[in-house]
Amino acid sequence: MTLTTFRAILRSQVEGEPEPVRTAAAANLLLRERMAPTEYVTAVYGVLDAARGHLDYANCGHTPPLLVRADGRYSKLTTGGPPLGLLAGARYVAGEVTVEPSDLLVLYTDGVVEAEGAGGEEFGVDRLAGVVCASRHLPSGSLIEEVVRATAEFCGSAEYADDFTVLVLKRLPRA
Repeated sequence: MTLTTFRAILRSQVEGEPEPVRTAAAANLLLRERMAPTEYVTAVYGVLDAARGHLDYANCGHTPPLLVRADGRYSKLTTGGPPLGLLAGARYVAGEVTVEPSDLLVLYTDGVVEAEGAGGEEFGVDRLAGVVCASRHLPSGSLIEEVVRATAEFCGSAEYADDFTVLVLKRLPRA
């Protein structure tokens, strides 16, 4: 299955009513029909009401996004269910959070936290959260640069064995 197929399935499900649990369940069934039994897709699908900062989401076996509060506390967005396409009767649960002014969301691929140092130790979610919390005051682009710098320093190289994607969404403070 290609990324194009997954995107097409996802787009077909979000038209009309983009509710995360319904979308995840429908995408799961469609992917199950099109993939080998050993194939699956991890994803986080969410619907953000930008005006209110309200996020409804379903984490489908993906690395948990981090919700970093303005004061530096963070939580992992784990609510959802198994990877898509893996289990025919999979059930998904909706998570919901409010992203307050000055909070940020960090979404990332497993290659970020599984990046290995010289001794084989992984960078890890807690180390990522530490970098993000310490750099939360920076603009999103600069914060991402800090994550890249920290992982490269940890690994001794900026060449990673797996995909490496980081997305930062910041809710601006009220004017």
